Amino acid sequence: MGGRFKRLEYDPSPSDSEGMAILKCSSDNTTVTIHAVLLAHHSRFFRQILNNQQESKVYSISIPEKCDGISLRLFADWVYKGKHIDIQDYAFEERVRSWAFGDHIQAPTFQNDVMDTLSGVSFYINYWDQALAYPWDDAPSGSAMESLFLHMMCYYLASKKDEIQTHLGDLPAAVAQKLLRFLLQDMPGQGTNSFSRDADEKLYWHYGKCQKFRVEEEDYGIEEDRYEIEGLAFLDDSE
Repeated sequence: MGGRFKRLEYDPSPSDSEGMAILKCSSDNTTVTIHAVLLAHHSRFFRQILNNQQESKVYSISIPEKCDGISLRLFADWVYKGKHIDIQDYAFEERVRSWAFGDHIQAPTFQNDVMDTLSGVSFYINYWDQALAYPWDDAPSGSAMESLFLHMMCYYLASKKDEIQTHLGDLPAAVAQKLLRFLLQDMPGQGTNSFSRDADEKLYWHYGKCQKFRVEEEDYGIEEDRYEIEGLAFLDDSE
């Protein structure tokens, strides 16, 4: 039997909600309030939490992991504004952390809207030459964000092929190993040919040619069963 909260058949509005959810980030005590129906609709993680609480006008939830105040506030703002949010006010690193937060709370539409601001033309213009300083630790292993970083690192190294070995040594060891495999399998004549040469025999990387950086979004109209969730802390309403 499904719980009270679900992924609706349509994008809900605040008027569809009778309860509020108070979310508290354990790392810095940042608190935001979101209409419960909207929160459940946009995040499978929170939908499951809400369906494991007793029915109430106020649901209080503490987020113990993968959360910081900026990411939480950006997500809350996005819930109400969607693509209209002025995300350009957020620094590159803040957007990356917010995307990772979206990964943790299973909010793929939020992730994709954030990713769209990173993997577009402006990203390549403004950030391609900062590849060595990417916040690799904030990109979950095997994620679309890590894939974007790897592609942009290849794009960066393609213009500095005589310095590849030096730059690989500047990266975390695990990242360098992945990047090396990435480079070798996609050299001209190998695999998907993300590399090519121009008329002057200069090497170029076709960023995004063989990899999409968006994640699969949820279908509408999904119900969630109640079940135990480990590692969650529910706030006392008296706090």
